[in-house]
Amino acid sequence: MLEHAGAHLKPGLGDRSRPDASQPTRQPLDPDGKPIMFFPTSTSVKSLSAECAEFLPAAAPTLGEAITDLSRLQLVLAVPTVSALRHARPLRRHENELYVAQFVLQSTHGKFNKYLSTPEGKCELHPCLKMGPADVIDGEDLDGDGSFGFLNDGTPVIYQTNGIARTEEALCNKAIKCCRTGAPGHYMETRMLVSRRRDTTGLPCSGLARAKTMRSREDVVANLFYSFTSTWQIYACAAPVGELGDDDSGERILVRRSVRNFVQHHFHDFPIAKHLADLLDRENQLLVNKHSLGQDNVEREMYEYDYYTLRAWQTYECEGKPPEEDLGRRLVDAARNGQVSEVVHLVKNCGCDLDTIVAEFGCIGSGKTGIFTRNPCGYAEERTALIAAVQAGWQSVVELLLEFVRDGRGSVNVVCHEWNPKGIGGECLRPCYTALDQARLYHRDMLLPLLSAAGALSHKKCKRVRRTNPFDVRAHQDKGDKYTSFSDEKPTDSQEDFTFFEWADEAQMDDEMKNIISELKTELRDFPKLEEAEQTKLFRRLCARWHPDKHPDDKKVLATRVFQWIQHVKVDAWESRAWSA
Repeated sequence: MLEHAGAHLKPGLGDRSRPDASQPTRQPLDPDGKPIMFFPTSTSVKSLSAECAEFLPAAAPTLGEAITDLSRLQLVLAVPTVSALRHARPLRRHENELYVAQFVLQSTHGKFNKYLSTPEGKCELHPCLKMGPADVIDGEDLDGDGSFGFLNDGTPVIYQTNGIARTEEALCNKAIKCCRTGAPGHYMETRMLVSRRRDTTGLPCSGLARAKTMRSREDVVANLFYSFTSTWQIYACAAPVGELGDDDSGERILVRRSVRNFVQHHFHDFPIAKHLADLLDRENQLLVNKHSLGQDNVEREMYEYDYYTLRAWQTYECEGKPPEEDLGRRLVDAARNGQVSEVVHLVKNCGCDLDTIVAEFGCIGSGKTGIFTRNPCGYAEERTALIAAVQAGWQSVVELLLEFVRDGRGSVNVVCHEWNPKGIGGECLRPCYTALDQARLYHRDMLLPLLSAAGALSHKKCKRVRRTNPFDVRAHQDKGDKYTSFSDEKPTDSQEDFTFFEWADEAQMDDEMKNIISELKTELRDFPKLEEAEQTKLFRRLCARWHPDKHPDDKKVLATRVFQWIQHVKVDAWESRAWSA
């Protein structure tokens, strides 16, 4: 049973309000052969040319629209590579996060909203949902047999066949910029409320019918089962053109998805935290699979496209061990077992945070770990990868981790604790320790000079970071909190290392790119009149002409942007042709 803790969060970055403006619309190819406008102009963005105005939506976009916008921004902005972005933004789980996942989408042309924003997609993903007529249309009660409806105040609600009613409240939806790499991105934050009737006396036996008895906001709040805040960080990044096939334009999207402020309002023996984490894993895997360019054939060296998660201990407490994909536990275990190559892979390639803390429960005198108990003999021992390697005495692993510390990937002076159910320390427990303290305790004389040379200090000289007692987290979850309402204050920032940003002043297409696109538009003017085979040949010819590998080094960046533009046009053309058919 583990708990991963990250660094404390920075204070809020200010107002999250978004200017109110119209949303630009996308125009398909004209079947009559009229001039093609591949990038419609938005009247709300005056400083942009017509070619790139569509990159900047004025209204808050959906998830799919945000990802599409980021892929188009790659044509006019310099974006980091996948590996550079992973290195700059390692996977870490903050203390108030139950679950965090990081993955890369290889293709940005798919229909994301189908799987996360439409009833059809949600029913495909979740077997507890049913399609059917809406329950309320224009104030008329239809008593439909579907899962999708509205509360009496117009709030959308999803009724599940297991008796659950779910609503959500949008908190933030805005463009961001990575302060470390300059990567354009988007941030979305939503509060999710999940309710279930506590008193079922006189209610229907059917789970769906029972869920539909909750028709008002007051019903949902009074019967809250659990709630959480869902967050998305989405960044544009790049890879070599053609890396995964002929249709690979090199566009990538790095996604960080997390669950914060998870609260179980009514205790139940059902493993809610684990179920929620597994549910999000299935959603994420579906996104990865649907937007993949031959991932099954990618060799292990293509580490950028692996899927990684970090989970709080309560998501797998019923099984006694974390899932295999939990990156933090894998790193600590690899350091404890002396697996140098695995540590290199997890830190250097996968972007795992070196300072991830793992807390393992046990019982004093039992000789066993993984035992959770609230009696005075229970304990929770914290470790980082460096502390685990020092305790095990693996000099090769310690030398490797200290190299990463010198590169700025972590700290050598992370202060850990041993906890009892009432607080830090206690009988037979150490209240505070660092890697240097552990080296002295375990008489690792060979490691002391290495740690001292790297600037390692005793815990007495280090700054302590306040963390919640793992036992209190468990007790808080088991007891459940009975909230009756939610405040409407603006949320404070929960993430570090990015700022909210407007791209209008920065997203400018240079003259050389504009001239090339103008020539390509002329060449594609008669595209709708061509047969399908001729259309395919035309795009293959253009892709071959502008493939970056066929241009000198000083023109590769320009060629990449043009190649990506051609890929966007090709996808638009194929979709328009399928729609016409």
